[in-house]
Amino acid sequence: MIRGIKTSKKGLRFKRISLPEIDKNFSKRVKQSAQEYESITLKGVKQSLKDRLVMSSIEGNAHEGHRGFLDREKRIAWTYPNATFDDVVIALGRDPDEVKNYTQGIIDEIETYLGYVVDSMKKIRGGKRIKIKGYKPHNALFEIRSSKKLKGQMNFDQAKQYLQGFFLGSVMDSAKWRENVEQFYDDVYMHKGVTAAVDLEKLRDADLTINDLSSSAYKDKFQDLPALIRAGIVIAKPEIKASNTMMNAYIEQSKGSGTSDDMSMIFVDHIKGKEAPRGLFSADQVDTLDKGTAKIVFGGQDEAIGAKMKEYYEDVMNEPLGVYSPDIRALILVSRAQRGALPSSSQSYFLKEQPNGMSVLEMHLKYIDSARNTGKYTNPKSAPIGFEQVHSDTFYKHVRERLKEGVQNNILEDTHGLNSKNKKVEIKDKKGPLLKVA
Repeated sequence: MIRGIKTSKKGLRFKRISLPEIDKNFSKRVKQSAQEYESITLKGVKQSLKDRLVMSSIEGNAHEGHRGFLDREKRIAWTYPNATFDDVVIALGRDPDEVKNYTQGIIDEIETYLGYVVDSMKKIRGGKRIKIKGYKPHNALFEIRSSKKLKGQMNFDQAKQYLQGFFLGSVMDSAKWRENVEQFYDDVYMHKGVTAAVDLEKLRDADLTINDLSSSAYKDKFQDLPALIRAGIVIAKPEIKASNTMMNAYIEQSKGSGTSDDMSMIFVDHIKGKEAPRGLFSADQVDTLDKGTAKIVFGGQDEAIGAKMKEYYEDVMNEPLGVYSPDIRALILVSRAQRGALPSSSQSYFLKEQPNGMSVLEMHLKYIDSARNTGKYTNPKSAPIGFEQVHSDTFYKHVRERLKEGVQNNILEDTHGLNSKNKKVEIKDKKGPLLKVA
């Protein structure tokens, strides 16, 4: 049993008690967390998907000592660093294989939809509307649209923006691309890691936990990722079947700045167009759900699907998708997370209904549309954003500052002015100083 101190968002101090193995109280704490999520509304989301997102959230609660794992009266945070997705599902009385197959089905639907969009673009090249028929995704993406008159239809350019946004979202967490950013810009240090299959029995034999892998604590025993692979703890196969002894885990390779998914949504609109944020949101959903599926893909299904879609588009359309290395570097650089200012919302926080009646996803889409409709970014009615509960006015203020800094530092060239309704942005990048952080 490991003890430590944990500080809550409100500044309260809790004694942290870490339990390497599941005990008799684990199920009770899982159910308590689930009960706390019952009062939360995820806008436009089917109950089945909400249940699935809650399972992922509870796994995080178990690792970090949040919600049902927090005894507020005794000021104790119970953590289970080796709790798996399967452990949570079983504690909720569900079958892990059934849940994983359901989850994989959602990801497969998204991948199928991407192919459908490409095939439709081939048929309607010239600007006709793409009518999305017969496709009812599990996610909220197509139920929350900023323009009612579109009614589920996209024209050729909008469809391409959606695909570009998906591809950008699929690579923004890539360790390879983050390392590329570090090499290209001075004094930039990005958080890097990879998702991969982990043999739980060998992990425990090495006296390591899942949290050790995600926090670099494993480096006390293993130098790096290749060493974990040589020990058989991490499986480097391109694809492997998930089981109760083989789980998908995140292995941290180096510490540094992460990226803000919230900032990224607004940035991709700025460089690719209004449907790009929805594409990025789809990629983020794959990334979220990928942690508990029937198969484990080295590096993540989002990156694999993005690469496959890009290749398919360029083969079918006989033209580039239109996302280049400078686009990716600029996205990662400009979207760096900043504590207390530029948070990164999880899928649950993106979709949670706020006191203003909107979800954070809707707020961001409304913010984007305000510039297109009026020529000026206008903050939506305020609400907290992300786990950090950053005030939305603070967030949008820092968004504008980051975009302007991108222009001033020659990373973005805004040929029509930052707030122009018909803005067109050309990406530049070159070896240079780190963007100033407000």
